[in-house]
Amino acid sequence: MVIGDVIGKGTGRLFVPDYITKYITSKSLLMKLTMDIDVLRSLRRQQVRCEKVRVEARVFGDVQGVGFRPTLRRQALSFGLTGYVRNLPDGSVEVVIEGCREDAMALIEWIRSSPVGSVDMINYVVRQYNGEFVDFEVR
Repeated sequence: MVIGDVIGKGTGRLFVPDYITKYITSKSLLMKLTMDIDVLRSLRRQQVRCEKVRVEARVFGDVQGVGFRPTLRRQALSFGLTGYVRNLPDGSVEVVIEGCREDAMALIEWIRSSPVGSVDMINYVVRQYNGEFVDFEVR
């Protein structure tokens, strides 16, 4: 989600779904449309009860050098998830997610149809929640 300020008549916050960013062809404009991480954290969904899980995934395809990791981080934070994403030497990307099962699986589905790069395949396993992370980071 891209967050910005609307100035003028109807001043307020602008929320744009991440899938819209694939239509922005200017890399400099896309980089300017970054989100305030504090705002993202405040948007985390409050869930009374959920099954906490850890999901470990490998993503294959054209996913390095295309902005995949920062975009994935923004999406993970919007779901209230923690963990990390990092490039691997073989050209794939490793993703470790912790949080509510429903949100973690929604992120896996988002990865499958990522608006950034091109995902050919994703392998993942659901494990027991560890509570290892406090944020979602790009490594």
